[in-house]
Amino acid sequence: MIETLQQLTPQKNLNNGIRCKNTSGEEMPAFAAFMIGSEVSGVVQAIKPNEDSAKQVLLGPPNAVPANGIFFSRSPYDEFSAVTGTVAIGDTLGTASGSWQLSTDQTGFVATGGDSGGVARVRFFSGGGADIYDYNVGFEYNLGSSTSGIFYSPYADLTPQLDSGVYDFYTKSVSSPVGLECDSTISEAAIQADIEFYNGGTRLLSSQLTVLRSVDGSSGGLIAASLDSQGYPVTRFRIKVSISIPGTGTAYALISIGSIVFVKR
Repeated sequence: MIETLQQLTPQKNLNNGIRCKNTSGEEMPAFAAFMIGSEVSGVVQAIKPNEDSAKQVLLGPPNAVPANGIFFSRSPYDEFSAVTGTVAIGDTLGTASGSWQLSTDQTGFVATGGDSGGVARVRFFSGGGADIYDYNVGFEYNLGSSTSGIFYSPYADLTPQLDSGVYDFYTKSVSSPVGLECDSTISEAAIQADIEFYNGGTRLLSSQLTVLRSVDGSSGGLIAASLDSQGYPVTRFRIKVSISIPGTGTAYALISIGSIVFVKR
């Protein structure tokens, strides 16, 4: 009896990874960025980058792959990649010929997280080389002491204004962008901060910054979300703060955002 095996083209695992083979002739390091080669029997050839700022790129697994080893790729969409140099949120990166690591002097990717131990979270630009807008807003909203409720900061303008379109945006924040302090009468308090983008008086998007539950202390948070401007230019934003305090007492909130990075899709 002869069985016919039907090959998926290409084969994928449950995490939507593509079945690949390391055809570089050397070990592929963990979190490597690699170029896509031809497909043979449902397996895609993984090639060590041989050009700068390549567009057909996937990411390898979080473990090394030996030469001719089979593995499942990871999508280059908010995943970790090996990188060179110091990488901050909003930096552009790309493949460098002869290297498994993304480099900050190339293009094709944007960092959605800072580097840690030579690895950073990245996102691929659709088609490569998308428009990037980095606004140093220097925004700070000091709510001060307050009871439970919903509070809004003043509006802050974005200059220059963003054209209409769809954007992925990220905040670059100071070390402790959200602080919450409670007095000793409170067993638990919660704070949520949202960033709202507007065209004049029309709200385009509200995205959660962070949620904290604490008796005393502070924490930092980052926004990473997608903004569809619905055909309107993006002109300003504001911060919405929601505080919930069980029983009686007061809380203190401070919101600080260093800059906002927009990547147009």
